[in-house]
Amino acid sequence: MWVDQIDTSQYTHVHFAFANITRGDYKPEITEPWTLRQFQYFKQMTGVKKIISFGGWDFSTAPESYSILREAVLPANREKFKNNLIAFMNEHNLDGIDLDWEYPGAPDIPDIPSDDPVNGLNYYRLLSSLKSAVGPSKSVSFAAPASYWYLRAFPIKNMARDLDYIIYMSYDLHGQWDYGNKWTSSGCPTGNCLRSHVNETETLDALSMITKAGAPSNKVVVGVASYGRSFKMAEKDCSNENCLFTGSSRHSDAAEGRCTRTAGYISNAEINEIIATGNVRKLWALEGTNFLVYNDTEWVAFMDDDMKATRARVYDSYNFAGTTDWAVDLQRFRE
Repeated sequence: MWVDQIDTSQYTHVHFAFANITRGDYKPEITEPWTLRQFQYFKQMTGVKKIISFGGWDFSTAPESYSILREAVLPANREKFKNNLIAFMNEHNLDGIDLDWEYPGAPDIPDIPSDDPVNGLNYYRLLSSLKSAVGPSKSVSFAAPASYWYLRAFPIKNMARDLDYIIYMSYDLHGQWDYGNKWTSSGCPTGNCLRSHVNETETLDALSMITKAGAPSNKVVVGVASYGRSFKMAEKDCSNENCLFTGSSRHSDAAEGRCTRTAGYISNAEINEIIATGNVRKLWALEGTNFLVYNDTEWVAFMDDDMKATRARVYDSYNFAGTTDWAVDLQRFRE
């Protein structure tokens, strides 16, 4: 789906993810032609708050770009970075700024050095200063992980107090990276048991974690997913909690989607196409997740629209701020 096809009646805020940040001078930019075209559509939206997002997994962890945010939040660079973010927001008449650094203080991201634990505090100081500068008429938000090991570097109580809202990434609770990790799931010492990346019980545990850490529930926007995490089953027709997937922690044997082209990650648009036209072996829902098995051994956990709506009602009952969908462009193919 392209930006101009988003049904804005379904949303209060739309985040455009992601703009780039240049090395050294820490200036926001969008230069890739297709992304720039989508950004022009985005700026023409009405009826929603238009938020520009920076960061994301790839930008935060790629060897060529991981150091940019680490440097930008340092005291020597913080003021320049803050002013550049505000200038970009104002130039394009946007309503807010969102940062998605994955993750400050992280010690174990593959292929890049460990980050300094103090950067969680540096990140908070940048965001707090940014909010003070833009005032109440513009929003400042940030994305937070649903993992204790990464969330612990965030001074989350102070961040929740000073900033407008938190995009809580309560998805990717499981994935191919679980392989070989005995801590990833109870009762699975090898790590490679088939598990839902949006498991409802684990999501509620993660919500308990962030609120106990000091974030009020009405500041937490809970993540739902428009994609599935997929795996290649080790055994056809396996149907219990001990079913395993193949591959390794760095390699998925799952079939790639025809558009996402990433083994282990498949959009709802592709999932719906498979259900409509593919060799579906089993399709069911259990404990807050939709599941699909197709082509005998392709296993997918995902959330359909009804499941998202059910989750939204659950989160509303706990006074959370709403839901955030990663990502609307994955929901359906362009018409």
